[in-house]
Amino acid sequence: MTLPSLVPYEDTTNSTKRHPWQGIGAEGVGHLAAKFNLALFPPSTAFFRLQPDQTAMDNVAAMLAEAGVDADEWRNKLEASAAAMEQNLMELFDQVGARAQMHKCFQHLVVAGNALLYLGEEECWTYPMDRYVIRRTAGGKPLEIVIRELHYPEMLPDAFVKKIYEERTTPNTTPELIEVYTQVRYDYAKDTVYWWQEAFNMMVPDSRSSAPIAGSPWIPMRYDSQYGSAWAEGLVSQLYGGLRQINGMERASAEGYANSLRLLMMIRPGSMVTREQLKEAESMEVLQGDPGDVSVVQGGKTQDLAAARAYQADINQKLQQRFAMPLSIQRKGERVTAAEIEFMAAQLESITTGFYSLFSGEVQRPIVTRLLHLRGKQGMPGLDSLATPDGEPLIQIHPITGVAALGRNDDLRRLMQLVQVLQSFLPPEMLPKYASVAELVQRITTAMGVNVGNLIYSPEEVARREQAEAEQLQAQQDQQLQAQQQQREVQEEQAIMNSSVVAELIRQGAISADDLAGLEGASPTEQTATAGAVRPGPI
Repeated sequence: MTLPSLVPYEDTTNSTKRHPWQGIGAEGVGHLAAKFNLALFPPSTAFFRLQPDQTAMDNVAAMLAEAGVDADEWRNKLEASAAAMEQNLMELFDQVGARAQMHKCFQHLVVAGNALLYLGEEECWTYPMDRYVIRRTAGGKPLEIVIRELHYPEMLPDAFVKKIYEERTTPNTTPELIEVYTQVRYDYAKDTVYWWQEAFNMMVPDSRSSAPIAGSPWIPMRYDSQYGSAWAEGLVSQLYGGLRQINGMERASAEGYANSLRLLMMIRPGSMVTREQLKEAESMEVLQGDPGDVSVVQGGKTQDLAAARAYQADINQKLQQRFAMPLSIQRKGERVTAAEIEFMAAQLESITTGFYSLFSGEVQRPIVTRLLHLRGKQGMPGLDSLATPDGEPLIQIHPITGVAALGRNDDLRRLMQLVQVLQSFLPPEMLPKYASVAELVQRITTAMGVNVGNLIYSPEEVARREQAEAEQLQAQQDQQLQAQQQQREVQEEQAIMNSSVVAELIRQGAISADDLAGLEGASPTEQTATAGAVRPGPI
């Protein structure tokens, strides 16, 4: 009904593959798998954070303070080490090609409800549901996994293949493919998982290995958890009725439309026009006979099929909603508001919230712990190096995508609504008086999941910058006042000099009182210029 190649029928070969008549199933599976992959493993960013345990950090900081060690410097170094470890783990995640395999895993989870991921040291691949069996506890913990594979003889040790040929095959016959079974067993008492390979009831040499359960390369996934069941149902099995119905209707509609377009030519018995003449006649050719002897028969059921198409459209929309496809959020109508679309999009997002919660514990966390194990095998320090002397972990794994991102998106939407409400009845300049802008910025960046680092100034840095700007502004004002004072002093000195010149001119009789009266109201410069013009010569 969706992607038959994911879980094919046992009797299916390349020449007998069954293909559905509708495309909504395949489109929905591809969209939902891409949505899960993008939400849980976003590109160019880590899907987890190695964050300090605040309680343990405070205890260690208190001990360091008593010993006279700078606790802040130690905390900064610890956070820098955790950030460098995050980057290295994401490089390992991309090196083994896990991102591409996760998309395939989500496709299997949506269709079949189960998938097995193998995260090796150099490669990563997905086992479909028909290639393995699994036993779980009632609570869902895996106990045993058996995987069936077909290997070429060149992929196995030569001595082992030779032994198989000698003991298990008839003369002059060699198997092209060898069935190899990988058995995985979990020992929770020893916190260890063991696995080995067998073929023809013989263990493959050098195939036995083990790892801590937290660092196991075998990660069984489920689309939904069911108590007491080792397997889970996929979304497609839940929608099987609708998919089967739309598949049958699409087939009937396609055949109905094809028949409605079919034309048949009917000839009356005894007509002068024969079947051969009518069949071989070219356009504009002249035939002898009665036009009433020939008639055209057509299905003409197009209007009857329109009602079926309307019913199909309704089923399609319901399936699109279950597959969380964005086309289903806008209803048909002349006016659909943006608020309605936003509400329906939020409702659509809530459909996948429960699955994000399950994937966080059964997919994301096991992948991170496996990457940490691979990092340790490469000789690099793990989380144990970032622990207290008593072995208490200082760093914890926190998935930041999936359900955590949905919670942050909801917080961000509420914060933006709060800001809009405040701006509606408070002027922009009044907002800082009633709300802490620094705290608002901090909450917005946290809700967006952005690692701001040194991008956003802290309140202390903002206060220092404001103080520096105030000091710079005060210095500029002092410079302006000083320049104005100097200009006034120069003008006063000039006025004194001009007064001395005028007094000397009057004493010598170079100007009279009438001339001096004509200079009243003029500027000192104009007085000097006039006095120089009326005096007879140098003083």
